[in-house]
Amino acid sequence: MNETIVKIKPSVILWGIGIIFTLMVLVALKDIVIILFLAFIISSGFRPIVDKLAALKVPRMMSLILIYLSVTLITIVVLLLTIDTFITQFNTITSNLPGIVENILRSISNVAPQEWGLFSESDISEIVKELDKATSVDARTLQDIFNFLGRNFKSISDTGLNLLGSVTNAVFSIFLVLMIAAYLIARPEKAYRGLIGYIPKKNQETIMHLFDQVEQQLGVWLVGQLILMLIIGLVTYVAIMIPHLFGVTGYELHKFALLIAIIAGFLEAFPNIGPTLTLIVTMLMALGTGGSFGVLLYIFIAFTMIQQLENVFIVPLVIGKAVNLDPIIIIVAIAAGLQLGGVLGAVLSIPVTVIVRIIVDEVNNQRIESEKLENKRKSNEQTLQSNVSRKTFGQRIEGVKDLIGKLF
Repeated sequence: MNETIVKIKPSVILWGIGIIFTLMVLVALKDIVIILFLAFIISSGFRPIVDKLAALKVPRMMSLILIYLSVTLITIVVLLLTIDTFITQFNTITSNLPGIVENILRSISNVAPQEWGLFSESDISEIVKELDKATSVDARTLQDIFNFLGRNFKSISDTGLNLLGSVTNAVFSIFLVLMIAAYLIARPEKAYRGLIGYIPKKNQETIMHLFDQVEQQLGVWLVGQLILMLIIGLVTYVAIMIPHLFGVTGYELHKFALLIAIIAGFLEAFPNIGPTLTLIVTMLMALGTGGSFGVLLYIFIAFTMIQQLENVFIVPLVIGKAVNLDPIIIIVAIAAGLQLGGVLGAVLSIPVTVIVRIIVDEVNNQRIESEKLENKRKSNEQTLQSNVSRKTFGQRIEGVKDLIGKLF
């Protein structure tokens, strides 16, 4: 019986141990890794702008300050313009929540087959009653709240302290991300170039090219994603306001246009899944505000057109091929990110997947290039061997001719 002996080089074992150890360290330092990754993404997005300004003799630090101030100013202006409307619409939806939920449940109950038994009249009444009780505040409710606070003061204070600690950590993390990103942008030389100097020289060029690709595509993804979220939010707002501007009777969805636009813009951070979730939320809101079949049909057509406009024109224009991922891969990546890191993990799942795709493409390109070089080498060897064979054969013919000439 033949036995197959598998030999593993010591270098392969060392590489395997090194990869496992690196992964363990990354998991242990997860929070720091996330902060560094976010800073790297931000620096990737703003570095090209700073580089262009530096080429115009503007100091890098001055360019960075201008960018940060511009972003801060734009954020403040947007908040000032929208905060009042946002609070009004939010208060409207919370005060009318029982009625909205009742309309949604009754609409679903009327459409669904009776044998499903989704919501009976008593179930709907009970749900609406509980919601009405939860959202109404009177003197008795306030007294119950004060009594509850008095009985559970210690646990509530502990929870408040924990919440304050979480908020403080979040603010500090954001500040740290911005400071690290500022440091990375302010450096004329890219920070990872110094780290690459510690790896073997034969691999430095490949790793440098890989990092440059990652930085370029993450930068395009970040800027493009922000522009895309803004565009989709504005287009969604306009689409929801159009029926109201044309005086469509019984159309109440415009009262929540800003809320839905903000939701649409935020969910745009999740490709493929986000637009579908926005459509579902908007359809439910339309049902909750007593929207007719015509309103539902308009919402479906309008949001489908927005998604097609996004896929055909907006995404190729503002993001291009920076993501270029299969929808199934995107959905799986978002689900995995949500499971591992919550909402932040879901948002970061796309750039992480982009990095994995870049690495896989680079490995495939290196393999294809190696195969081409190997095939070329073999072809050259065969050509050389053929030339040698022809030369040897020709020398033999000449030898025979010389021998015949000497004999005769």
